[in-house]
Amino acid sequence: MLLVSYCMPHYSAAVISGVEVKRMNENENTPNNKEVKTLARDVYFVQTYDPEDKKSVTVYRNEDTRFSFPFYFKFNSADISALAQSLVNQQVEVKYYGWRINLFNMFPNVIFLKPLKESTDISKPIFSWILYALLLGGFFISARSVCTLFKGKAH
Repeated sequence: MLLVSYCMPHYSAAVISGVEVKRMNENENTPNNKEVKTLARDVYFVQTYDPEDKKSVTVYRNEDTRFSFPFYFKFNSADISALAQSLVNQQVEVKYYGWRINLFNMFPNVIFLKPLKESTDISKPIFSWILYALLLGGFFISARSVCTLFKGKAH
């Protein structure tokens, strides 16, 4: 269930307050001569706040997933960053996956931004709800099967 919660898209209404680009380094050890190569990449961040509570801020990572897990095949992080910069101080719907965990410096990753009108409701993660229901149903069916299997062995 946690994996599904992390990987499936979530929606949130927010006001964009800023966009930032950070140079992040990844160390890569080479086994031959124990040298450490440093690979640098740009990671975009979108800062937002809750339209009803300006003190409630959220920072989203905006990074390409490319062909890696979770498979969103996202290659447009620069475009999303430019869109976010053009929508500063406007209310948007943020489609994202992941969690914000301060201890591990983890941020949810933006998948899509959509400008919102004042009275527009945000989207609902219907596919996630269906997947949760299927997983829960599968769990109950599996538990019942295991119980009947052990009841038959006890006699």
